Amino acid sequence: MKVPGKDAQENPNSAMAEAFADAAKQAKQPAPEAAQPSFQAQPSINPTQPQNGTPNMTQQFQQTQVPPAPEVKRSRLFDMNMRRERTFSAQNFGENFNRAFKAITDYAENTAKDKGYKKSLFIIPVNDPGLHCASLVFAKVFSISGKTLAVVFPMLLENTGSPLKPQSGNDPITGERFELARMTGSQYDDVYWNVVKHTVSHALGQAGAIVQDAGAGVIHSDMDWDDTTQIARLLNHAENACITLANTSVGGRIEEFFNVKVDINPEKDLISAGFNFNTASLISPDGMPIRNDVEIKLTASSKDQGQVQVSEPLTVVNGFVELLPAPTNPNAQFQLQQMQMMGQLNPQAMLQFSRRFCPQFVISNTSTGISNSEGPEFQLLAIYAASLIGENYNWHNAFSPRLVDGVDIGDIGAINYEMKMGMDPSDPAARPAKLDTKSSSFTQASLQQLLMAACHDNFGIALDIEENGLRSWINTMFLLAGGATGTSALQLSEGGKAAHAAIIAAANNLTGNTFSTFFDASQLITVRDGTRIQGGYYTDAKGVKQDVRNIDMLAVLNLTGGQDPHIVEEWKMINSQVNHLSIPKRMALRNQRLAELLGTSYTNKTYFERVVFNWPFVDALRKALGAAGLIVHPDNMHAQYNQMAYMAPLAQTYGMPTNTPTSLQQVAWNNFQPDGRQINMGYRTGQPFGNYNGF
Repeated sequence: MKVPGKDAQENPNSAMAEAFADAAKQAKQPAPEAAQPSFQAQPSINPTQPQNGTPNMTQQFQQTQVPPAPEVKRSRLFDMNMRRERTFSAQNFGENFNRAFKAITDYAENTAKDKGYKKSLFIIPVNDPGLHCASLVFAKVFSISGKTLAVVFPMLLENTGSPLKPQSGNDPITGERFELARMTGSQYDDVYWNVVKHTVSHALGQAGAIVQDAGAGVIHSDMDWDDTTQIARLLNHAENACITLANTSVGGRIEEFFNVKVDINPEKDLISAGFNFNTASLISPDGMPIRNDVEIKLTASSKDQGQVQVSEPLTVVNGFVELLPAPTNPNAQFQLQQMQMMGQLNPQAMLQFSRRFCPQFVISNTSTGISNSEGPEFQLLAIYAASLIGENYNWHNAFSPRLVDGVDIGDIGAINYEMKMGMDPSDPAARPAKLDTKSSSFTQASLQQLLMAACHDNFGIALDIEENGLRSWINTMFLLAGGATGTSALQLSEGGKAAHAAIIAAANNLTGNTFSTFFDASQLITVRDGTRIQGGYYTDAKGVKQDVRNIDMLAVLNLTGGQDPHIVEEWKMINSQVNHLSIPKRMALRNQRLAELLGTSYTNKTYFERVVFNWPFVDALRKALGAAGLIVHPDNMHAQYNQMAYMAPLAQTYGMPTNTPTSLQQVAWNNFQPDGRQINMGYRTGQPFGNYNGF
């Protein structure tokens, strides 16, 4: 059976594609004045007719010369190299660009020439002297309803331009001066986009083509251009961004949306979930370390012929659990005395007064294994997978004792600097001590008791969204849909409402239209307070690059809690929703403290904004997937297992209950039929995915 639109997509748009290639060549050669070459369009996708790979219609286009971009008055000072040319450059910006361009185009030429390269997809260089950095633009061309759509994904190249002037100013609240470094990702603004749009239109030789922005990504200078595996990953991100945007623009007429109701057969397919708390380091395609304390994997496995078992990751989520400082009750002592006098004091009541933290799982990366394609539906399945660590206190295992050379910045025993257990209340000079978690007496039961005493009940699920990172194209929808604390979806901006609707549409696609029956669309999907945090790396004692996000509240307690509690209090202040510091000032202070804690190896590469998922949304997603027939089975579940007041972290307000029972179901192989396939599962933010006018 043919899938509507899919066969047309696999046929690489030959007619239009060849015309674009010809047009690009002709643009470099003078043509006779009277000659006006014409060419046929690609197969047009018509929603009223079935697609079988045969063009439904053709349309004549005439090539027109795209006029040059409007002249912009430039600084003579910064244009000196154009007037005083030298053969050799004092800087290697041009060399960095040339190496990247050659590596990507060579790989595309050798790998994808039979699958549409220079026919329906192009790599277009943008190296304008008026821009801070050069980029390589991945462009995918479609013919939809008689119109030509070129969807583009610019890949900005770090270190292909001069350093940027830092952002500086005065804190609007305190008046204090601050300075923040600008990263490569912040260059993707409307000025940059207009140059990209003009360059793409000119390169394709099609003035009438609609050029659509699928977002942008940054390729950091740490990229190894000799590693073809990483180049393939870069291009996979770019291609997914372009195809996903085009496909959602036309309601899935190019290829099917991923739908668990259709794509997973519970009689043949077995889906299982597993956790890994002893993970290997994770590296992005461009060589950046990604914090990966916890790996959550949904795995699809097949036992063909009853003998050979084949398994593939369906969705993989990488991340870490952090402990956020929660507000203390200044009247705790008085209220405890009152409850004791009234005979109402019990262990549960005491916990409410002693708890100092709120746990939160932060998603640092997601990926698929069984599929090269990605999109909003796959990302929502990853959000579901992330919620599994909040069930039955599974997240406790992230803090199990481990052997570490030097200072263990993840040693959970350091939270006693805040808990202050074991102190002599009669000794004014008494100081809290770190708990010894490395001894044999500290068991898994001890860990559970400690965390239940220290942490509030709600468990947050958050996502780090990089400023024009390689995966920002898929995560931007969650950023745009984010609302302020205490608001509803009805109060979002127009762009926010569009992103909100696009996420709901994707959730319905994923669940066979069951999601909306469980979710009140007036509720927020994500919550954001605008806080941006530094991304980058530092070098550990062994010379290995580590994600700077390793430095969280627990790390600061381990590094300084026993020596200087004032640093701990400052860290709380600059990482909490406080009333007396603006976001830029908090960012500047955080950067300063990171540099002091990590030393000269600390390198700031990018910025992230961390958004928190609203539990009613995640809960509705979990219920909808269950109603759609998704059954997930456990795989390796048992393999491992202060005085200042701050505002409550978003995880405490919007998180899931930590006592949520497991949703996983036990299963045996003999419950399945032996025939068929069996599965055993052991800034310019771009646009949200949605329908665009004209298609």
